[in-house]
Amino acid sequence: MPNGKAGSRWPRVEPVLDEIGELSAALQVKLLRFLQEHEVDRVGGRSPIHVDARVLAATNVDLAKAMAEGRFREDLYYRLA
Repeated sequence: MPNGKAGSRWPRVEPVLDEIGELSAALQVKLLRFLQEHEVDRVGGRSPIHVDARVLAATNVDLAKAMAEGRFREDLYYRLA
């Protein structure tokens, strides 16, 4: 097993995302899709790759204010919470 976990079909990924509040709107959409669908698209790949992920995210931005101003997606906020 690539991750040492018996019975797991998907690779285990644990990315650390620093300054999540600074992500562009386009990257927020891609990150939300990754979190919801458990898939990534490899550059030049023909099909998505399924992954099992646990994400650690950090920021100095006031995300409540950023959501109120439309700079941070509310659905991504609750997916990360």
